[in-house]
Amino acid sequence: MTKSRFSTTCAALAALTLLAACGGADVSGTYSDKTGLVQLQFKDGKVEFRRLGMTQGIFKYKVKGTTITLSNGGNQTLLLEVDDKGCLTGFPAFGELCKS
Repeated sequence: MTKSRFSTTCAALAALTLLAACGGADVSGTYSDKTGLVQLQFKDGKVEFRRLGMTQGIFKYKVKGTTITLSNGGNQTLLLEVDDKGCLTGFPAFGELCKS
């Protein structure tokens, strides 16, 4: 194994170890789109989805690494990813949601 490949492998293992130790991304607080019209508020193990200041739904969520799974308790789920900036991506039609 070359020195460069070894360094890359060690860095990747260190990052995975940190994610595992921390339980994944920290998604507490409120995230909103650029306009502030769409918000997700993570609190007490649930996430509240608000649009135009009105609650549209309250969902359960699970964090695994940088993936957040929102669930309505039934058969519908939505997968979000935490990007390098700490923003949430993968929310259809609303784009990136960043901590506000």
